[in-house]
Amino acid sequence: MPVDGLSLATRTLVTASTPGADMTPGQLDYTSRPLDVALQQDGWLVVQAADGAEGYTRNGNIQVGPTGQLTIQGHPVIGEGGPITVPEGR
Repeated sequence: MPVDGLSLATRTLVTASTPGADMTPGQLDYTSRPLDVALQQDGWLVVQAADGAEGYTRNGNIQVGPTGQLTIQGHPVIGEGGPITVPEGR
């Protein structure tokens, strides 16, 4: 279906799946870190991207930042109420 923009006509493609996503479970390695998680089946973790948009990752290496905020590769982990923060002293 053509979509007319400000300068060029373009096409869009809609798909009902995540192209290229391999959901095959990988090897599980015990790390002894209490915040490392492994996701099963089609599970995803929600993070806040650099532009503020919602992003998804299967990387389970969760860190606690200096302010107590949970992060994955520097991106805040998002829960139902927004970024997840660990209470001080926990």
